[in-house]
Amino acid sequence: MKPYVRAGAAALLAAVLVGGCDGWPWGGGSPSPTPGSADVTPAPGKDAPGIASDLSPSGHHGSTAVPGASGEPDTDDAGSETSGYRLMGLRPATPSHPGTEAGMVTVLHGKPDKRYPLQDGDRKLDVYAYPSFRVGITPDNRVAFVDVFDKADTGLGKIGVHSTADEVQSELGKPQSQSPYVLTYSKGGVVLKFDLDVKSGRVLSVKLFAESTP
Repeated sequence: MKPYVRAGAAALLAAVLVGGCDGWPWGGGSPSPTPGSADVTPAPGKDAPGIASDLSPSGHHGSTAVPGASGEPDTDDAGSETSGYRLMGLRPATPSHPGTEAGMVTVLHGKPDKRYPLQDGDRKLDVYAYPSFRVGITPDNRVAFVDVFDKADTGLGKIGVHSTADEVQSELGKPQSQSPYVLTYSKGGVVLKFDLDVKSGRVLSVKLFAESTP
């Protein structure tokens, strides 16, 4: 079993990406359900719908077009150039990259509408919920995942929720894995997943998370 599958399945919300990527909680051979309103706060001890059960590869929102969006070079905090993806201008923390700090989430997108805890294996994440997306924050105040479930400026060129699978591939190229339900891209230690409506072929949600946790 590959290390990222072993680590990702255990730590990446075992409770934001199926086609060739079995072993992730988000997989399963059917399109992920469209998440509910971000205003719904889960009861204590329960996972948020559409996030914890769906993290695997199988408002006040400014522009998020930043390096790393469509495969452009992404420079980490140490100044070294790495190749990876960002979503909503945010990058999850990985073993080789510190990821985006929690404070930058509110700088880019303002105060979240809701905040609630989400258990991720042995750690508890703090989820920032916005009208069209949500962001998981680690105990050390770094981005763990980004989950976009409605139209928003994703920072991925012109693609996002409601885009077609062809439009996604035109912008990002051929995915690492593909099925009628999902397109999955992996680069720089992060996984970018597009859940598709099997009938229309349009994007239901876009998720970004680390292949393995730091």
